[in-house]
Amino acid sequence: MEIELRNLYFKYEHNQREIINGLSLKINKGERIVVLGENGMGKSTLFLLANGILKAQKGNIYINHKLINVNSHDIYRLRQTVGLVFQNPDVQFIAPTVEEEISFAALNRGLSTEDTKLLMDRISKMLDIQDLMPLALHTLSGGQKKLVSIASVLSLEPEFIFFDEPSAGLDYRNSQKLIYTLNKLHKKNYGLVVSTHDIDFAWEWADRIIILNEGKIAADGSVLEVLTDKRIIEQQGLRLPYIYQFMDMFSISIKDVFPRTMEELKLLRKDC
Repeated sequence: MEIELRNLYFKYEHNQREIINGLSLKINKGERIVVLGENGMGKSTLFLLANGILKAQKGNIYINHKLINVNSHDIYRLRQTVGLVFQNPDVQFIAPTVEEEISFAALNRGLSTEDTKLLMDRISKMLDIQDLMPLALHTLSGGQKKLVSIASVLSLEPEFIFFDEPSAGLDYRNSQKLIYTLNKLHKKNYGLVVSTHDIDFAWEWADRIIILNEGKIAADGSVLEVLTDKRIIEQQGLRLPYIYQFMDMFSISIKDVFPRTMEELKLLRKDC
């Protein structure tokens, strides 16, 4: 399955600047994409357009080459196909308890009570949140809320999930749990798109890197193509990944080895 954003333009009311400025992008199921860029470059707006919460003033969205009319019932297909996990889970929540939050979307799209329960059981086991189900949302920690917000989106049974800066506000332990969850979802062939400022996470996790600048795509390619290009990194106000900086310092060719994590780098140092 493929989703395509073609030549999108968007600006907010009373704002003269195009936040999204002629942006075109294709995303396939199973991809792990990280979207980078400085604040104000259009990352969150792009995600809201992809999900149909915002509607572009110009341009089109296609699912499997079929045009989506965002002013018709097609919008519901788009929102079910493309799930969006907000940066702040509290903005996303609409129910008082975990169980009600996760079940809402399933029941709202017509699933029976029995099918909804089966879906909730499957999602809660996958995310290991069975113990949270009866709890009130306001009693949860930040990391727990993040998992519940992901579960809520999964109840839509989307093909793609966009995560808007999902590690914001999480401590190290919960950030690692988030990565573990993302990897689980990847194994189930979801198309995953994550916006972040964490270059080292992008280096470790992504298959594809997209950099936004002034609402346009400034770079789009593999991790190696984008995150080792010193000219692009400098132009976009970013920094090189620490692992690559270390390898560059000791003149280790990235063509010969490609460590993605500190553990892989330590093994490389032992071999050297």
